[in-house]
Amino acid sequence: MIRKGIIPDLITWLVIALCLGAALDWMRFLLLPPEIPSRIVVFTIPPGESLASATRRLALNSLTSSSNRLRLLARARDDQARIRAGEYALETGWKPDRLLDALTRGPTLLHRLTIPEGLAWWQTAELTGASGLADTDDFSVWATNATWVRSLGIPAETLEGYLWPDTYLLPRPTTNDPRPVILAMLAQFKAQAGPEFQRAGLTDPALTHDVVTLASLIEKESARPEERATIAGVFANRLDRGMLLQCDPTIIYGLAQAFDGNLTRNHLRDSDNPYNSYRHSGLPPGPICSPGLEAIRAALNPEEHDLLFFVAKGDGSHKFSRTLEEHNRAVNRYQRNRP
Repeated sequence: MIRKGIIPDLITWLVIALCLGAALDWMRFLLLPPEIPSRIVVFTIPPGESLASATRRLALNSLTSSSNRLRLLARARDDQARIRAGEYALETGWKPDRLLDALTRGPTLLHRLTIPEGLAWWQTAELTGASGLADTDDFSVWATNATWVRSLGIPAETLEGYLWPDTYLLPRPTTNDPRPVILAMLAQFKAQAGPEFQRAGLTDPALTHDVVTLASLIEKESARPEERATIAGVFANRLDRGMLLQCDPTIIYGLAQAFDGNLTRNHLRDSDNPYNSYRHSGLPPGPICSPGLEAIRAALNPEEHDLLFFVAKGDGSHKFSRTLEEHNRAVNRYQRNRP
């Protein structure tokens, strides 16, 4: 015969044992990493994914030992609405709190994108597309959306000249919208070139646009940094005297992807090309590339001299001349190999 009170005692001890077991399970969950040795897992959370779905996939990738407990912990921390979509570099050796900290801080995996000085907007679009940070066609659509460009305070129909050349570390976008990447480039333009314009007292966007246009010509013509201010001075002198700029890169830009690497006399005579500075006076309609900071500084501070011409010497430098006669002799020497 079972003594009275034994069954309740057994139930009590069973409940205590279950509670202790559950507590130990939670302690193991909280204090022990899911996997040792740790390894990095690239993990993407798409926009709108539920907490339940995300935690299940985290468990499948050995990033948590229990999707249910991780979900309960996230709710206890009030993290369920703060986990952000994006691409992460997570580690299987992380404890749950560190994992949730990473997911609420935002994407941790950054991709490198290097945009050199002197690229046209479509070349920047191609590089960005190759990096996987945006689709080339989508980038191109927004870079040439005149309404959007003007809404940004840029007095032009494209973003040519304003896609700042630099090395960027950016998270992969969670949508197909390329504007976050574009806006990062425009923000860098403002951060780098903005102070230069302020020091020069330039506040009119139209005047700033002219400086960017001139700087883009300097960027394309100057292979050597020490010549930028000198080339800027040549362009300034020619503009002051009403002379044609006669800058080959402007023609090439007007030809765009149709240029095959061979600049012909017909190209020089083509008045239908609005960027033909052999036929149209003044600055071209807009920038022809993204100039760097030094080219912008040269455009704002051209060297004072009486030079009007320059010709490439074949080693990256130029021969500068004051008169057409001097220039023709330099052309014969350096371009035609004549004495």
